[in-house]
Amino acid sequence: MDKEASYEKLRNEAFVDEEFESFCKTVTELKHKYKSVDHVTNLGFIVSPICNFSNEAKSIKVVIHTKKQMEAFEFTCDINTLVEHVIYQIVFNERYSLNNPVTSDYILKVFDRSEYLLNNLELSRYEYVHACLKMNTEIRFQLMRLQDIPRKLIRTVDDDRQLLNYPRYCIQGRNKGELTRDGLEILMETFYKEIERLSDRALKDKDIQPMSLKQSVKAVCSMLEKLETVELVTAMERVENIVNELSNNSKLATQDSADRKEQLNLESLETKCSLIENLQDSLEMLVIAVKNLVNLYCKTFQTDFLLSSSRQETRESQEVILISDNFIVHISTAHRLPVKWTKLYQGYTVECGLCYGGQNITQHKSTAVRQLSNSGLSERVLWNEWLDFETLQLFSIPRESRLSLTLRGIPSSGNTSSDHPVNHGPVVLAGATVQLFSYKGHLVQGSQLVPMTMGTAADPLGPTSSAITSESIFLQTEFVEADFLGLDAFSVANPHIFPSSVIFSLWPDMLFMEDWKQTISLATTTITSTTITTTTAITITTTTTVTSNKTSTMAITTATTTTITNTMTINTQVGY
Repeated sequence: MDKEASYEKLRNEAFVDEEFESFCKTVTELKHKYKSVDHVTNLGFIVSPICNFSNEAKSIKVVIHTKKQMEAFEFTCDINTLVEHVIYQIVFNERYSLNNPVTSDYILKVFDRSEYLLNNLELSRYEYVHACLKMNTEIRFQLMRLQDIPRKLIRTVDDDRQLLNYPRYCIQGRNKGELTRDGLEILMETFYKEIERLSDRALKDKDIQPMSLKQSVKAVCSMLEKLETVELVTAMERVENIVNELSNNSKLATQDSADRKEQLNLESLETKCSLIENLQDSLEMLVIAVKNLVNLYCKTFQTDFLLSSSRQETRESQEVILISDNFIVHISTAHRLPVKWTKLYQGYTVECGLCYGGQNITQHKSTAVRQLSNSGLSERVLWNEWLDFETLQLFSIPRESRLSLTLRGIPSSGNTSSDHPVNHGPVVLAGATVQLFSYKGHLVQGSQLVPMTMGTAADPLGPTSSAITSESIFLQTEFVEADFLGLDAFSVANPHIFPSSVIFSLWPDMLFMEDWKQTISLATTTITSTTITTTTAITITTTTTVTSNKTSTMAITTATTTTITNTMTINTQVGY
């Protein structure tokens, strides 16, 4: 095990919220760009959002409300009609009865909104009009006198001179000092020493016990808000199992009779070497798992320190619109559940849904009901379950979509508390929402530690999960990373040739998608199960409607007695 690479130390690094930093930069640029003396942009009111859609001639119905008339004006006009012409239709109408009206003295306000239309633009330039047409709702405005508009938002010379002051609590991270770098550094060093000690004793054929190592891991988890990942628990259990096998192997070698002792010693030595090698691998996996937990904590709590391995590597990006895989999310564990829930609820489930604009865009999915478990290093609810939204592909997810997560409890049959005296159905315990795309338009990936708001279901229109309190429940989720989307390097680079719906897979059982027609010619070999016992040449000739008259040839070469589940070398050539 490479100690320099594995035994990383914490380093100080100021937390930077990239999204908030980008927001501050945008505000600063806008402040310097638009001055109070600019009467074109400093109107003092909010202009309804404008778009640049090109529209063909189309008749639309417009409803105009006025203060003088109880009954609204309704008429039909072209979508490219100027706002000024719409105002003209009203102020010069006989019902309005004005003396020498001037259209420039009036303005249209979006009904029930504090948004106003500029008179020199067409109706087709406003997003509100297109939204009404899209949702098949009435296009409603209110006619107002320009002098009656409140201009509380108008900028002044004092505003131009005033320096921008961003709240410190927005710039700083969430870590309030409960966890310090020095405190965690001491525990990490203890953990590294226990790893070294266990590894050295195993190599020197001394008696080994994993208890001290387990306690050091538990101490790290306790300092990190009693959090633990499935990866970490699995790695620790694997170390314990291998240590037990080493102990059992030594006992068997000493209990046999003398005449077989020499033969058994050789067998025992071979087994021990294999177990020690496996132990080294397991210890390295445990180090990685602990570091991943520390990185996850630092990212969630926005600490001013982190591990060097937490730096994000630059990877090639791919447009989501090219990926037709289903949206899936992994619900792993829930941590820090209140002690009183132990008697109130016999099980827990997580309900997931995707929403856009406050509306659900797919059916909700729920995990199985699981009980509070003590099998790990601390109490937790373990689901370890992937939820597959079969009707929702990645390319169809709107960029402002949110994942709603609601934790529900199944009341215990003997629960007679005043909180839930009659209802024995699932009870909402906590909720949170996760923004699926960042402000840069990047899809969320990897492990996420989601703080949940107590006593409420996920609110699609509320703030995303950001506030962490002493009572917050943490739900560990995981989103598919780009490397796991089922796309090989060639198909990512050439999506027009290999759409993801028909990309074949050679891992692990050489299965092919049903949309392909294959002609497989094998050299003289003997293949048993998934083991290739001689050098094998496989030629795949593929034709599809997408790539008609195009042939893809792949040469796969494996060494003698190489298992297909191991890494294979694939060379791809495409002829046009």
